[in-house]
Amino acid sequence: MQPQIAPETVQRGRILCSGEVNGGVWFCRLGSTHIKEKDKVERVNRRAAKMVSNDYGRHSSVTSMLTRLGWATLEQRRENQRLTMMYKVVHGLVAVPTTHLTAADSRTRANHSFKFRTIYISCNSTPYKYSFFPRTIPSWNLLPAETAEATSVDAFKHRLP
Repeated sequence: MQPQIAPETVQRGRILCSGEVNGGVWFCRLGSTHIKEKDKVERVNRRAAKMVSNDYGRHSSVTSMLTRLGWATLEQRRENQRLTMMYKVVHGLVAVPTTHLTAADSRTRANHSFKFRTIYISCNSTPYKYSFFPRTIPSWNLLPAETAEATSVDAFKHRLP
């Protein structure tokens, strides 16, 4: 019989080992090595869900455990982190230049006032393709107005999916 572990304890440990520090503005995807590392971290997350749920059955659904615990996947946590950084950039809370960002055309079906034109540069470079702005702007533009126009970082984070 495995000991019961409080979700808060595992959650804190999961955040520390997840490598989310690399999810900031200059995050760059590293190819197959990155995918292998991401899978390792996701396996830690799934094992932690089993420990917290105290359910080690072969036929138990870890996905339903994660849902019940309210834990997001590594990919979702990274997406939320990128969107939070974009909020800080747009609202001038961090010193990242925004001179290269172009506001979206007013004739678009913009759902908030901070929408930007997607940056398309003819480039076959994987590091550029997965860098912060080209990867984040499409997700940022899809946010509802009440999320993108939140009055504080905490309110913004609370409204993220």
